Amino acid sequence: MKNQVISIGTFDFPSAQILKTELLAAGIDCFPEHEKDIYSGLKPTVNLRIKENDTAKALKILSDFEKSFEHAKTKALKIQPPIKRILVPVDFSEHSLITCRFAIKIAQKLNAEVKLIHAYATPAINTSPYVEPIAYSNEPLNQFSLKVSEVKRKMLALKKQLVALNANVTLKYSLINDEPVEAILQTNSTYKPGLIILGNRKASNLPDNFKNNIGCKIINKTITPVLVVPVCEPADQVSEIKHVLYATDLEAHEFVSVIRLAELLKSLDIQIHCVHICIGKSDPMIKAHFDQFKTEIHNHLPNPKNIICKMMTGEDIEKSLEAYIRENKIAVVAMTPHKRNIISRWLTPSLSNKIIKHSTIPVLLFND
Repeated sequence: MKNQVISIGTFDFPSAQILKTELLAAGIDCFPEHEKDIYSGLKPTVNLRIKENDTAKALKILSDFEKSFEHAKTKALKIQPPIKRILVPVDFSEHSLITCRFAIKIAQKLNAEVKLIHAYATPAINTSPYVEPIAYSNEPLNQFSLKVSEVKRKMLALKKQLVALNANVTLKYSLINDEPVEAILQTNSTYKPGLIILGNRKASNLPDNFKNNIGCKIINKTITPVLVVPVCEPADQVSEIKHVLYATDLEAHEFVSVIRLAELLKSLDIQIHCVHICIGKSDPMIKAHFDQFKTEIHNHLPNPKNIICKMMTGEDIEKSLEAYIRENKIAVVAMTPHKRNIISRWLTPSLSNKIIKHSTIPVLLFND
C-alpha cells in the first residue's frame, strides 16, 4: 500500500514551527504547506502534512502539545491559592523594619495576615570541670534564658511599631530555636503562607559566587513565592506598584509561573510585562516559541489586556533588563531561577542572584 502524505491540521505559524520541531525529533517526516508565504504575509496559517504511516505517533504528539498548556494552567492554579497569609522572617535590624513595613502594606492591599518569625541559636551547654562525679554549669542555661527574653522583648517592640502603622492587619509572631533557613522552611510547612517576604542583606566583601543568598536557598526548597525586598525600598512605594516585569527564557515551566503571577496579582490593578531578551540576533525558532508563549498566555488568562509580551535583543541580559525597568517604571521583577549543579553555581553566579544583589526594586522568585 502506498504511504500517502496526509494533513494533520492547520496551525498558526508559531504553533506549526514548534510542532514541526517535535515531529522531526520523533523521527516523523513533516511537510509544511504555505510556510514560505508566512514571511510575505500572504498566508496566516500553516498546513502540516505527514506520511500516513506516521499518523498514530503524530496524533499522540499533537494531543500532548494541545494538553500541555491546559495542564500548566491547572497546575498553576493548584499551587498558587489566593494570598491570605504572609510570612516575614526578621532579625530586628533597620532593614528588617523596612521589610516589615513593606509586608504590612502588601497585606493591607491583599487583605492578608502577617506572621513574623525570628530564629535564634542555642548557646552550647557543656559540663564544667568537676571533681564530683558530675557537675553542670548553670551559666549557659542562664544565657539561654536571657537570650529568649531578649528576642521576645525585641519581637514585641517590633510588633507594637507595626500595629501602630496599621492596626487593621492581623499580626502574629513566632520565635524559633533553629538556623534561619530551617526555621523559615519549618514555619512555611505548618503556617502555609501564600507569600514569603525577605529582606535582602548585601553586607559582604565576598565575590558574588561566594554569597549565600537566603532567598535563593528558600525558593529551591519550597513552591511558595519569595519576595526579596532591597535595603532602599520605602514602604510607601507599595501604592505605586503599577508595573511588574516577568523575565522569561520561554521555558515550558515558566508558563506556570506567569499564570501564578497573574493569579497572585488578579485583585490589584497591575500590568504584567512578560519580557524575553535574546543575546545578539533572534532566529525564527525563538520568535516562534515567543509567539506561541504569548498566544497561550492570552488564551489562558482571564484578563489578557493586563499582560504585555515583548521580545528584545541585546548584548547583555542584565543591562537590557535594567534599561527596560527604567523606561517602563517597573516596580517589581519576577523570575523563576534555573536549577543548576553545584559546580556551575560556584563558578558562575546565576542571573537571579545577580539581579537580587544589584536590584533597587523588589524581586519575586517562583519555583517550578
